[in-house]
Amino acid sequence: MYPAFFALWAAGSMFAQQPPPPQAGPPAGTVEGRVVNEITGEGVRKARINLFLTGGGGPGGRRGGPPPPGAQIEGMTSADGSFRIDNVPPGSYRFWAERASFVYRRDPRRNDQALLEVGPGAVARVPDIKLSPAAVITGRVTDEDGDPVQGVTVQVNRYQYAGGKKQLIPQQSGSTNDLGEFRIHSILPGRYFLSASKSQGPPGPRGPSRPMPSNGPEQSYVTVFFPGTLDPGAAAPLDLAPGQEYRGADVRLSKTQVFRVRGVVSNLVSDPKERGWPSAVVYLYPDSAIRNMIAERRPSPIDTRTGAFEIRNVRPGSYYLVAQQAGGDHSLSGDARIEVGAGDVADVRVALSPNVPVKGRVAVEGTAQVDLRSLALQLVPTSGFSSYGPPVRISEDGSFQARNVPRVPHRVIATNLPEGFWVKAVQMDGRDAPDNVIAAASLVDVKLAPGAASVAGIVRDAKGDPVEGIKVTVAPEGTRSGWWELYRETTSSKDGSYRLANLPPGSYRVYAWEKLELGAHQDAKFLEPFESQSSPVALKEGETATVHPKPIAPPAGVL
Repeated sequence: MYPAFFALWAAGSMFAQQPPPPQAGPPAGTVEGRVVNEITGEGVRKARINLFLTGGGGPGGRRGGPPPPGAQIEGMTSADGSFRIDNVPPGSYRFWAERASFVYRRDPRRNDQALLEVGPGAVARVPDIKLSPAAVITGRVTDEDGDPVQGVTVQVNRYQYAGGKKQLIPQQSGSTNDLGEFRIHSILPGRYFLSASKSQGPPGPRGPSRPMPSNGPEQSYVTVFFPGTLDPGAAAPLDLAPGQEYRGADVRLSKTQVFRVRGVVSNLVSDPKERGWPSAVVYLYPDSAIRNMIAERRPSPIDTRTGAFEIRNVRPGSYYLVAQQAGGDHSLSGDARIEVGAGDVADVRVALSPNVPVKGRVAVEGTAQVDLRSLALQLVPTSGFSSYGPPVRISEDGSFQARNVPRVPHRVIATNLPEGFWVKAVQMDGRDAPDNVIAAASLVDVKLAPGAASVAGIVRDAKGDPVEGIKVTVAPEGTRSGWWELYRETTSSKDGSYRLANLPPGSYRVYAWEKLELGAHQDAKFLEPFESQSSPVALKEGETATVHPKPIAPPAGVL
């Protein structure tokens, strides 16, 4: 009797010490769908499905509670490419699929793409996820004698448009083995340009304030573009089809004459006792389409005692030189433009200036109540190099402060504007700022106004039938042609209709593209040959103009 009693008592005590059962939350949902080959339409087996929770989750760490935003759920497709994921907490998810030898062709311009809402106890059906068979490039790198070169960085580059300029942007890269061979995989179909770069060791002086002596013309390996040219404009394009393996992308390296860039940076903080000022660096950026290629960005240390620097292996061309010394919110920076011709450049002078904060306020014209917290301001230097900070967030009362801003002129750009509003004026220290350009360390006022203009219409083909999936873009004219934030785009719907909103009043041209490279619509030079096929429109404040543009055939090289 007593053993049984104590057993029951012990069991009761054990149960009493356990935490109460978690409260039941909303019932979980289910996600179903299918992953298909974009070319054949067949299902892709063993593809991994990723669900990334972006909203609707709760605080993490509590048993039985909803997962926190950022939680990821995975699934796997069956033999026919279908999948079903149960026990998915309600919320908003982004989703994608991945599989070896395939790539997910996602359009980065559309933030709403691949967004899924999962309701409590509901079954969410995902539209077919299309994977494209990945392309592969193989080849061999040799030197001028035909011998294989190991350790060469081979990059697959693609022309893209950033800030209204056409630039070569690296997409994938690989390295050569002891036979000089390389293989680069997981490449999206499209047009690419191959480059090969051999490292020449760390740039700059071997020791502080002791630049290496120059004994006549120097020869060095520099970046070579397939099939063997130093000029990226003369490179042969590689048009890769889905699943294609391009073999024989052989590149021969050859040495060419290079030069040195030397100079002195002034106003450095050299006292080693001064905390937060560990080093200083000077960067050399080509003023050309290859400025974003890793091998062409030339960093070099600065001797903080003397300010001397030296950059080696520089080929002729136009460059932007940027000097920086990090120091938290009080960093120093300076820049200069230089030309490298047929000899060394030995007299570059750069004076550093303290970075400064830029303070200001956003005001709304009229009586409308506007939540400004979603608005973001970008301060973009008007000089040639694109070294600018992240967007500046706006407080609820409209005030803002950008920290650590280089002391150069900046243009104020507003993004994520409230629906129907536009930037009517930018003022600096109480005076209108022409072209919205401000000086550093100034007090900035940004005035928003209702009555933004819109343009809408229907895209029809030569037969007069509406066309779906056409890229419709609008480009500003006149003095605002360099304002890349006014270059807008959208896609025509099933009935051929489109609408582009939140445009400041002014003159524009509307284009309709059957196919278009990412960001090409922001390049005024790219648009020039197609101007006769566009539709001009003058937008007045608060107006919605009607324009029915005609589709433009794909430009050469657009796949």
